Amino acid sequence: MSRPVRLRFLGEFAGEGAIEVKGSVTGKPYVFSEETREMAVDPRDAGGFLQQRSFALAGNSALQATERQTRNRDGS
Repeated sequence: MSRPVRLRFLGEFAGEGAIEVKGSVTGKPYVFSEETREMAVDPRDAGGFLQQRSFALAGNSALQATERQTRNRDGS
C-alpha cells in the first residue's frame, strides 16, 4: 500500500468545532477539528478531498514529493 498523504482542512468550524468526512474510496471516516487540522489520509481518498477547496496538502508535501521524484529520476 502507498504511503498516507498528509492533508490540511482549510475550512471554518461551526458548532462543536469538528467535521467528519468519509473517504470517497475507502469509506473511512476522518475527523478534522480546531486541534486536528492536519492528518494522514489513505492516498486513495486524498484525490477526492483535494478536489474540494477546503482541503490542501499539508506543509510542503507536494514539494518534497517532487524533489524525491527528481532525485529518483536523476539517480542522486
